[in-house]
Amino acid sequence: MQHVTIVGFRKALGTSITIPMEMLNAADLIQRIAGQGAARLQMQLAGVEPGNIALNAGLELVCKQTLNDITKTDLIIVPALWGNPSGICKQYPALLEWLRFHLEKDTRICAVGTGSFFLAEAGLLRHKVATTHWYYFDHFAEAYPDVHLQRERFITRAGNIYCAGSVNSVRDVMLHFIEEAFSAEVANQV
Repeated sequence: MQHVTIVGFRKALGTSITIPMEMLNAADLIQRIAGQGAARLQMQLAGVEPGNIALNAGLELVCKQTLNDITKTDLIIVPALWGNPSGICKQYPALLEWLRFHLEKDTRICAVGTGSFFLAEAGLLRHKVATTHWYYFDHFAEAYPDVHLQRERFITRAGNIYCAGSVNSVRDVMLHFIEEAFSAEVANQV
């Protein structure tokens, strides 16, 4: 079974959380409806802090677990942020440490849009290719000169680290993960 952890924190962009969750859930449901076994996916929204996650749009996501509850996972999705990511990333040193710990265990990590700032701040993108939301290209390049920013790419991969420049490009990354975990047919249906 695949275990997926979606990271939740204040000021996260809701669609960068819900689109991956809905796509992965759809793949699992398609697989089960086709009669090809039990669920292959266990997915959790884990907050950096205890409690529900307040999004900028006035929405609140129910969050029953924190990062401390997740010791083993196969895929981590780091959502995008509303607003300037630099100050927000520094507010979550425990998240940065948690990401480092899981990358050392060969966990795949996918950052959506400005979520790549968390990976860069954690030092996980040093001397690796990455992308982020186009609006923050210059800011990212200045803050993290040792990262090989790919301005012309919507998706980058460096080993187990994936960066999707926007919520639109994360759909393609999710289809890639779905094809690997389930099949090309399931990915096509999603």
